Amino acid sequence: MLGFTFKQISNTKIPLEGIEIEAQRAIFYRKMGNLRSTGAHIFYHDETWSNASEEKRSIWFSDTGEGR
Repeated sequence: MLGFTFKQISNTKIPLEGIEIEAQRAIFYRKMGNLRSTGAHIFYHDETWSNASEEKRSIWFSDTGEGR
């Protein structure tokens, strides 16, 4: 065996990051790069949130107890 176990975590929430989010991030950085190169004025407005279903409840731990 590789020395890892899949354990349930109760209080630690780890956001999921799927391929869709990675693709959206790449598109965002490409568009931001284009805007910056044209000298556009950029306004940042922070509105952070996540859905309850976008978190992991179990993660892999090594046999030494080390994880994430």
